[in-house]
Amino acid sequence: MSGQLKLWYDEPSKIWEDALAVGNGRIGGMVYGGTTREIIKLNEDTLWSGCPKDKNNKEAGQYLEEARKAVMEGDIKTAQKITDLHMLGHWTESYLPFGNLYLDFALPGEAEEYRRELDLETAVASTVFRCGEVTYRREVFVSRPAQVLVISLTASEPAINMTISADSLLKHEVRNNENNLILSGKAPYECMPSYYEVEDPILYDEKHCTETFEGRIQLHSTDGEVSFKNQTISIKGAEKAVILVSLATSFVSYHQLPTADPGERNTRYLKGLSDKSYKDLLEEHVKDHQSLFNRMELHLGESNIELPTDQRIRKFSEGAEDPGLYELFFQFNRYLLIASSRPNTQAANLQGIWNQELRAPWSSNYTININTQMNYWLSETCNLTECGEPLIELIKNLSHTGEKTARLHHNSKGWVSHHNSDIWAHTAPVGPRTAEEADCTGYAYWPMSSGWLCRHLFEHYLFTGDLDFLKETALPIMLKASSFYLDFLKEDTDGHLVTGISISPENCYKKDGQIYHLDKMPAMDIAIIRELFSTTLMALEKTGLTDALESKIKTAYHKLPYYRIGLKGQLLEYSEEYEEVEVHHRHSSHLYCLYPSQEVTIDKTPELAGACRVALINRGSVGTGWGQAWKICLWARLQEGDKCLEMLKMIMRPAGSDDYNFSDGSGIYKNMFDAHPPFQIDGNFGAAAGMAEMFVQSEEGSLHLLPALPAAFSDGYIKGLKCRGNVTADIWFKNQELDYAVLTSVKEQTVEVRIKNEKQKVTLYADTPVRVSCVR
Repeated sequence: MSGQLKLWYDEPSKIWEDALAVGNGRIGGMVYGGTTREIIKLNEDTLWSGCPKDKNNKEAGQYLEEARKAVMEGDIKTAQKITDLHMLGHWTESYLPFGNLYLDFALPGEAEEYRRELDLETAVASTVFRCGEVTYRREVFVSRPAQVLVISLTASEPAINMTISADSLLKHEVRNNENNLILSGKAPYECMPSYYEVEDPILYDEKHCTETFEGRIQLHSTDGEVSFKNQTISIKGAEKAVILVSLATSFVSYHQLPTADPGERNTRYLKGLSDKSYKDLLEEHVKDHQSLFNRMELHLGESNIELPTDQRIRKFSEGAEDPGLYELFFQFNRYLLIASSRPNTQAANLQGIWNQELRAPWSSNYTININTQMNYWLSETCNLTECGEPLIELIKNLSHTGEKTARLHHNSKGWVSHHNSDIWAHTAPVGPRTAEEADCTGYAYWPMSSGWLCRHLFEHYLFTGDLDFLKETALPIMLKASSFYLDFLKEDTDGHLVTGISISPENCYKKDGQIYHLDKMPAMDIAIIRELFSTTLMALEKTGLTDALESKIKTAYHKLPYYRIGLKGQLLEYSEEYEEVEVHHRHSSHLYCLYPSQEVTIDKTPELAGACRVALINRGSVGTGWGQAWKICLWARLQEGDKCLEMLKMIMRPAGSDDYNFSDGSGIYKNMFDAHPPFQIDGNFGAAAGMAEMFVQSEEGSLHLLPALPAAFSDGYIKGLKCRGNVTADIWFKNQELDYAVLTSVKEQTVEVRIKNEKQKVTLYADTPVRVSCVR
């Protein structure tokens, strides 16, 4: 694999979208690879605006039945006016940039033989070039074991002459302290979304306790002459230097004021590193990274590794054969999850952990009507289950704050969350500062994300078989979510239990010439509630526990409406067959039942699968990067590999760095970040999940090998895929057919293995590889 899994370029980055991402789950860096000026944009995953605030609308609940009655009676206009004026809360807080690190160099000439790269196998970004007779090499990585960003500078002779400085877009100061350069500052009390036009979008308030932060830049070692003055560190005449960058904030937890001491935290991070050499730090880092990254391999053919990555992307889009680029993209996406989400960090947000803007697109928050969930679709299948732990922690937090939202906004027990959240576990429907400004119903009034998030809990159990997790963590949260929907559902005139007031995320329809959002029971509501109720009942059965809600869930499940098929054979998105406004809308919410859920399949529900196919064709192939990633997953479930590849190729087109249309476009930037546009990391993660679905699909007790292999993927192998039941699958294929597979289970079990239309029972023994092939 040496050399195959590297992004490399023959010129420095000019913009953030070209820079190379490094991270350890908590600290993120974007490395530009400049010659005379190296820039590293810094992030720390707990640096957000605000503090714990109650953003629920205490009056919302008293308007619920009036608004719901209007929806049930078809007066959608009145209902939307009520929700906008009386039933919304306030915006989430924003994920913030930490600061900028500058390394300014005096070079003895022009840079030649330039190369910068990101090695996915070592998680090290490097820059190499020559000036005259001097060769310079710079390496950057973020160590999980050491909890610092590490920079190594070397030259072939004593020619490192440089100055280190730093700044931030936030209120800050920079000072020298012993052998450190310290960047410290304070986060704003409010940071409004970029799409909310207001005169004072960023407010600092000294009366409230908001986060403070400190970055400590420490010269770890050098053989050059060093001076500390004027908020800089200078090095002269060195052959080598090692710099450590420690970042910390005062964040404590989602429900506590941020009163911790970031300086004390940095002291603790740096303590004990003084005796470690650069080699020690690098070896620890690589070992930690490879313990996750090396679990999978993918090989599809030759790679054009002699070309810089940006040129490979361009030529690939023009039709050049480069199967290795699929491998690089797949593994890069796994790399990003390792770099942005680890145990005891925050969950990956809309941009993972990398953000350079004060008012980031969509606040770089947790958008939990698809995007946060998509961030973690690959965590189980792509053998990174530990990386999913931060999402589980976020769900735990939401299940607590969501109790108050359920009570105040929906007059219900249990817990609920809507379409946006943040580090403070926001659960209310978002809205502007004043009700008169509100026009948010079309995306904000959606009390379904709590149900969707619960599927990640049950999926974690299915993949790992961790019964203690199911019993102690997942089931209590699932029961509490079920309790909310049992309270919230209302019987309609047909005797069905419906939400009565909801949306299909961010979409709309036309009725009587007017555009509306609210509906009494969109298809996605049906799918999420059916799935939550059924998996909660399964969890009770598997744990052997009993609960008073069990009989109520069973009764309610059978009173839910079923999916509806339209006149053209398509699965309907709403409770009626309305005229579509955006036929090619970026969300495919009504197809939740096909993916991520497994309720609809070609084998079990062929009529519904066919209706999903018609609806998916109607949605078209255009859309945002993450929208197309979802479609890869959907086409994979329909077992149409060539359609999957069509979507994948569209995602992998070159994206323009300034094409921020915020609605569709897709593509990838030079650094392989997915373009919404702008950058959203969910497209990266969703694409990897979709590729995994092309090679294997699983349910409890069954595996389907190569269900959606494209014709272009004729020969190759993939190793390390995870299946439900905690089975690992290594798969080799030739001439677009299975050659053989090796299955390894952590426990003894018998599974049904499907290869094309052939099914066979295979007995697996604990930790014993079993070879499987077609019966001929």
